[in-house]
Amino acid sequence: MIDSSTGTPPSSALAAAPTASRNQPTGFASLGSGEPDILRSYLAVLYRRRWIAIGTFAIVFVLAIVRTWSETPVYEATAEMLIDSDSPNIAFDDVMQTNRRALDYYQTQYRLLTSRSLVKQALEESGLISDPAFADPRAGAAGASTATAADPLSAVRAAGSDGIGELGSDSGAIRRFLAGLTVAPIRNSRLVDVTFASPSPTVAQRAANAIVTAYIRQTSSLRTSATKDATSFLTQMVSDQRKAVEASELALQRYREQGDATSLEDRQSVTVERIARLNEAVTRATTDRIQKETIYKQVEAAQSEGAKVAPLAAVQDNVLLQRLKAEVAEQEQRKAELSQRLGANHPDMIRVTESLDRARARLREETGTIVEGVKGQYAAAVDLERRMTEALDRQKADGLAMNRRGIDYGVLQRDAAMNRQLYETLLARTKQAGITEQLKTSTVRIVDAAELPRVPARPKRLRATAIGFMAAVVLAIGLVFSLEALDTRIKSPEDVMQRLKLASLGIVPQLAARDFQNGTLLITEANAPPHFVEAFRSLRTSILFASAERGGRSILVSSTAPGEGKTLVSSNLALALAMAGQRVLLVDADMRRPKVHEMFGCSLAPGLSNVLVGETAADAAIRPSGSDNLSLLSAGTPPPNPPELLGSVPFAELMTSMSSRFDWVVLDSPPVRAVADAAIIAHLATAVVFVVGAEMTDAASAKSAVDRLAATQGKVAGVVLNRVQLRRHSYYYARYYNRADERYYVHREGRA
Repeated sequence: MIDSSTGTPPSSALAAAPTASRNQPTGFASLGSGEPDILRSYLAVLYRRRWIAIGTFAIVFVLAIVRTWSETPVYEATAEMLIDSDSPNIAFDDVMQTNRRALDYYQTQYRLLTSRSLVKQALEESGLISDPAFADPRAGAAGASTATAADPLSAVRAAGSDGIGELGSDSGAIRRFLAGLTVAPIRNSRLVDVTFASPSPTVAQRAANAIVTAYIRQTSSLRTSATKDATSFLTQMVSDQRKAVEASELALQRYREQGDATSLEDRQSVTVERIARLNEAVTRATTDRIQKETIYKQVEAAQSEGAKVAPLAAVQDNVLLQRLKAEVAEQEQRKAELSQRLGANHPDMIRVTESLDRARARLREETGTIVEGVKGQYAAAVDLERRMTEALDRQKADGLAMNRRGIDYGVLQRDAAMNRQLYETLLARTKQAGITEQLKTSTVRIVDAAELPRVPARPKRLRATAIGFMAAVVLAIGLVFSLEALDTRIKSPEDVMQRLKLASLGIVPQLAARDFQNGTLLITEANAPPHFVEAFRSLRTSILFASAERGGRSILVSSTAPGEGKTLVSSNLALALAMAGQRVLLVDADMRRPKVHEMFGCSLAPGLSNVLVGETAADAAIRPSGSDNLSLLSAGTPPPNPPELLGSVPFAELMTSMSSRFDWVVLDSPPVRAVADAAIIAHLATAVVFVVGAEMTDAASAKSAVDRLAATQGKVAGVVLNRVQLRRHSYYYARYYNRADERYYVHREGRA
């Protein structure tokens, strides 16, 4: 309890007062206790929304349990196979193995394992076609299946008449079989796990083994059929090729006989050699003819021009001609010598002259003979060249004809050789195919047959229950924190400090009017709840210890919107200050919806409005409240213009006058968001106490109201969190309230 004479709070009250926030204006303390414990905050959120969390958890967990325990157990049987792309222990390559090493080979085999035709074969061979697990519920389908097995021809007619395919009569069984079949290749190996799932362990085992057996049989049958087809095909090819070989060899022999092709190669060699020799002879003849033609043209040109032919090389090279020329020269020299001594008629001169004429005549005759010889040599060279050229042309023609015969002969010879080689290859492949067919090997074998499963593969009930439990917990917690994240209402002092950036001055618990004797919710009531009274004492303590002044202090109490309890806070704060021995005036500045007069049971008028319009003096309007040290100034007669009255000079003068007469002036003003009254008078108050309804006010709205007050130079001291559900969320507000404290208050007051 607080000593009313000194205003000093006990140590418990001081301990309950939280530390001031850094954003708090100077002179006021806050409630709270430092940095919040994160884990405790999380637990507090869970506790506050515990019923949502518990309900969500219960629904999800129960649904998971019901689904898990109502699900039909499914057994899985697995058979393991080895699928090899090569035939083991075979001395020859498989004739149908051309594409077996392709990358898509194994994918093809996996698809074959799930083919409808193979499933139908497995169902029929294992007898599972009539098992209730696969039987078609439609009676007609069963009858059709029986008719198909008994009379295939009638089944074909039925398929043609109703549009159902070959597998249509058993399509339901095949579809149900495929639904339980799983083919899973083992990575980096040639092993394949074939698993079948069924509610019956026996059916699971039989089905897994049946599909594997059918696949092996089908693979072996396909290999055998392919080998037989290949053998038959090769046999026919060998027969046809044998005829082709005989025909080609007969044609070759006939050509040999008709064209004397036995020594064709030798004759071609002789012809080539002859052509080479004739080429050389023609070359020599042409060269000689050119030489003779040159000499001949020189001689002919000299004769046509009347020149002497003696200087020509062909003439000069003649020995006889040279001797005759020497003889002529000798006779001319002798005649010249004699002419110097003898006359022309001298017998010696006559003889010399005659000898000279005869020598010259012989020289001319020999020169003509040489010229004619040159012409004859030229004619002979031309004739030789012509004859050599004609012989070469004839030999070339013979060579070309022989080459044509050689080409035809070569074509027939190569055709015969190719036909024989192909025949020998086909004959070898036919024998190889026959041996492969007799081996009857398979590239697929069972490594482990499916065994009878003892334990269902699913559902894993314990595991599913654990997963359901975890999912329920995660979903419940996630839902709680999602709702918490979406909920922007102010709920705790931490929200005040984090979202509004203001100090938390205290919390006021939520109470009902029935908790008080007169239903006025005042701390002076005889049966007022102790923790309610103590909340306002703590608020008063914060204000008393935060101010060193003893006079001229005024507090404006406002809120964001109506219904947050500002009148309750202002009234009880004024009572708490009065109980501490302070002279307090409580002014009802909410002239639109006044409530103070109802709280204290006094009349509405005369009041503040009457004083401001000059109808009543201030001393006449101020009346006692019934509590020591507390006076009241009610709102008065509702005026038509409250903002103008509150913003007038008379109101400012009234505030100055009252601050000098009372230690504290507490103003109960209208909500900030609803009207402008509080913003108008906020600057006249020493501090503003902002009331926020817990779990009522959105943080953004409250922040907007606070900013509006600050814009008019209002000094917001802090926030009072009102209507806090302490008993409903006792764990959430455990830092601020404990029921043991309430017993302590009652005990202390009883002793007093």
